[in-house]
Amino acid sequence: ASRLEGLTKLYGAGIMISQQTLYNLNEFQKYSYRFLDRVKVKVKNKPVAVFELFDQDQPQLKQLKIKTKSNFEQAAFLYHRQAFAQAEQIFQSVLQTNPQDKAAMLYVKRCQKSQNYGVPEDWERA
Repeated sequence: ASRLEGLTKLYGAGIMISQQTLYNLNEFQKYSYRFLDRVKVKVKNKPVAVFELFDQDQPQLKQLKIKTKSNFEQAAFLYHRQAFAQAEQIFQSVLQTNPQDKAAMLYVKRCQKSQNYGVPEDWERA
């Protein structure tokens, strides 16, 4: 958990948790959450799926994240499949609805960088 804490600022997330932690919550479906990314933590070699819990966000922001959740997650899936142009287009539509979505902004930059410069040889697909 503490390893994910440092990533909250990068993604603009109040609370980030791993998939395992999410699924260990009692009745996790009642929480407002979205898939954020797959990240490597120091202890593990393989990337770990991380999610943002956003129930604590301001009501207007929470509603925007609920509204854009499926597009955001679809774009993240495409990004991890190296479909960067498609992913960028969908992340841009997320930003049209929610211009303050820091995670979507981060992904747009990553998509543009990957399209311009390619991906590292050690790229790991989701």
